[in-house]
Amino acid sequence: MLMKWARKNKRVLSSIIAIAVLAAAFGGFGGYLFKSDYDTAIVVNKDKISYKQYQKRLRQVLQQSRNDQTPMNEEKMKMIRQQTAQSLIQEALFLQEAEKFGVVVTNNELAAYIQRIPAFHDEEGRFDQHRYFQILQYNLRSTTEEFEEQQKIELTIRKFQSLMSTAIKITTPEFNWHLQQKMAASTPKKQKELKENLDQFRDKLRQEEVSHIFQNWFAQVGSTTKVKVMLDRFQKTQQS
Repeated sequence: MLMKWARKNKRVLSSIIAIAVLAAAFGGFGGYLFKSDYDTAIVVNKDKISYKQYQKRLRQVLQQSRNDQTPMNEEKMKMIRQQTAQSLIQEALFLQEAEKFGVVVTNNELAAYIQRIPAFHDEEGRFDQHRYFQILQYNLRSTTEEFEEQQKIELTIRKFQSLMSTAIKITTPEFNWHLQQKMAASTPKKQKELKENLDQFRDKLRQEEVSHIFQNWFAQVGSTTKVKVMLDRFQKTQQS
């Protein structure tokens, strides 16, 4: 019964797993912070990421990459390892900045978010606690505490990003200038489509501006961040 449901909702489950992979980088606010030095693989400012947490994240990324048709080789594996470390560092920075701005997620917000996830709904579209527990145990291989802490971290990052992006507006002069540029470079057919979807065009401009602002912000934060990666010492130990 559960396996049949899992096959039917494969896309929904994939989305949940993807979110869990993002949040699992932290393994809870105390999941990798303040680890002892002997197990420390990465240090981001004063926060420590354990090698155990790095391995857990790497396994999850590798599990997701199985759908990729390209064969796994030494070069690809090296790239995945680098990307895993980079994503852990980036996410640690987001969490640190969110803490500076006082961004928090309440238990009520967390509960409401989880109850809206379609994978946990019954046939009538209502949250089913029994199904929730089953999916965590058999599909996600996670305890409720681990999963909910992961979702809380993911929501904290989203909330922080939303806080930053709300201040970003596209003014009327900016919108008109971009519209004129786009119209000038478009065919008559595309111009007609553009005029019929001005709100969509505005949203796209704002998304591009938000992305640009985030890139600049992250580069600025990264320039003052102290990062130390010590993965080599664990790999050497495994080889010896």
